[in-house]
Amino acid sequence: MIKKPVTKKDIICYLQKYRRAIQDIFSQVVHLYFKSGKIHFEYPYYSPRYEKIKRKINRVRDFNTLRKEGYPETLIKAFAISELVEFWLYSEKINLSDLERECLFWFYIIHDFEYYDKFNKKYKKSDVRRLIDSAIRKILKYNNNAI
Repeated sequence: MIKKPVTKKDIICYLQKYRRAIQDIFSQVVHLYFKSGKIHFEYPYYSPRYEKIKRKINRVRDFNTLRKEGYPETLIKAFAISELVEFWLYSEKINLSDLERECLFWFYIIHDFEYYDKFNKKYKKSDVRRLIDSAIRKILKYNNNAI
């Protein structure tokens, strides 16, 4: 199997798919917010489906097994995307700062430009751009060294 390098465009694409993936997993609209260096979920009602599948994935760690057990392909893809993005954001191997995570969250995951404008007022636009570029470089370095 030939592995090709991960590009900046690939990373941005998966970051942008994260929010939709979380909503597919919960089968409902989920509000995401950033607090204390982490992304948190807020949803209207408890989702036992999410907890059940999350436990299963943590045990199995193999998406092909989930396929064989009849889980829908969209759900498996959603979990794969969420697992990948969460690894990038929280892995000690990549070591993103809280501020780098927050910049990626507002800029690519949420697209909440009203809040993003407030965020930009708190930090210079050039600083935000520098933090985003730094975070993406760290993710690229990790992924392309792992090939």
